[in-house]
Amino acid sequence: MANPDNIVQVNITVQDAAVSQAGFGTPLVMTHESPFGPELVRSYSSTAAMVSDGFAASGATVAAVTAILAQNPKVPTVKVGRRTSTPTAQTRVITVADVYDDTDYTVTINGTPFTIDSGSSATNLTIAAALETAINAGTEPVTATDNLDGTVDLVADTAGVEFGLTHSVGLLTQDDQTTDAGVAADYAAIKAEDNDFYGVLMTSGSTLEAIALAAAVEADRKIFGFSSADSDILAGTGGNLAETLATAGYNRTYLLWSQDFFGYAAAAWMGKQFPKNPGSSTWAFKSLAGVSVDTLSDTQVSNLEANDANHYTD
Repeated sequence: MANPDNIVQVNITVQDAAVSQAGFGTPLVMTHESPFGPELVRSYSSTAAMVSDGFAASGATVAAVTAILAQNPKVPTVKVGRRTSTPTAQTRVITVADVYDDTDYTVTINGTPFTIDSGSSATNLTIAAALETAINAGTEPVTATDNLDGTVDLVADTAGVEFGLTHSVGLLTQDDQTTDAGVAADYAAIKAEDNDFYGVLMTSGSTLEAIALAAAVEADRKIFGFSSADSDILAGTGGNLAETLATAGYNRTYLLWSQDFFGYAAAAWMGKQFPKNPGSSTWAFKSLAGVSVDTLSDTQVSNLEANDANHYTD
């Protein structure tokens, strides 16, 4: 018979404990704008504090955080994560989609409109050339290059500094061609220092970076939000960003098409929903403070929804 003294006595005490929701209501904005350091992450409850730290008041990082904090109710803090990769210059391609004589064609950069009259006997080549001349004659930090095929490349003068861009809908289209600076590695470094956040956003509008970051965030079971103004998404062109994300079958990534990229509509949407308890509300049919409503055709809406892309319309 075994000696009872050799039997280990185990006492189990059951106590009620709340499930931790650390970081569930905290969004992170990744940016190449780096006025602080050496830490990679800093928390902010106001954009005034960001400007005091050296962020540009009219820059992309403040714009993204403004979109988040403009919602009511709002999250108490937003985390900003410094990207340490070497930034690449934002590059967008403007294409003359339709040609009309004596018609105004407008490209607006950082709120400054550049409008040309197509004149008589217009072609896509003459319109593109006139847009290049107008933009380069201005003072916005963007250089235009006429590709001599009805398209114009717009490249930021400073790598890592984003510019806002809208255009004459129907007459012109735009698509992002910015290369990936290494966003997945940036994300890994940031979360290695501070992983207490649940939503991930970035100031970059790069399609390639969105694809790379979506894969990394999905693997962490966090939420990734991204806004895009790419016209190929609206047209349902094969291989567009929305189709790529939909084909990947992601469950924790959302794409919101918005004509005003610099409005950071995806950030506003996250800011609207993150103050609520997880699972307590649907994200559909919400009004977003400070976000411009887009006017889309039935075909465009159908193209977006066919690839699980969201839109902000009346």
